[in-house]
Amino acid sequence: MARFLRPPTRDANDADHLAIILLIGGVLSFYVKLRPGELPYAWQALGVVSLIAAPLLWLRVPHAKWVCVLAAGIWCAISVLRVVHEPTIVRHTFPLLGSLLFIYWFIRIDYRSRFDGA
Repeated sequence: MARFLRPPTRDANDADHLAIILLIGGVLSFYVKLRPGELPYAWQALGVVSLIAAPLLWLRVPHAKWVCVLAAGIWCAISVLRVVHEPTIVRHTFPLLGSLLFIYWFIRIDYRSRFDGA
């Protein structure tokens, strides 16, 4: 019982924050205005994977972070397509850098201590 009363670790707090970001991003990805050359299925896949991954991450399901890495990878692929189609616009590189930051942030999450019983 005492292990449930202890404060969450920094990784658990990061997982909670990322779950909120994924949930908001998953809902917003269904309302994106598509540009020429973009695949609507990529945005729909991003929304579905994000809406599945967010509750799994919030509940701290083991290895759920890899589903989140998949969502960030889809976002990275969409950003790469935008940079390829409009290479002169610098503002398309910020989502690309953001998605790479999220991939790193997801990979470094380690909340196994919650399941070890320690």
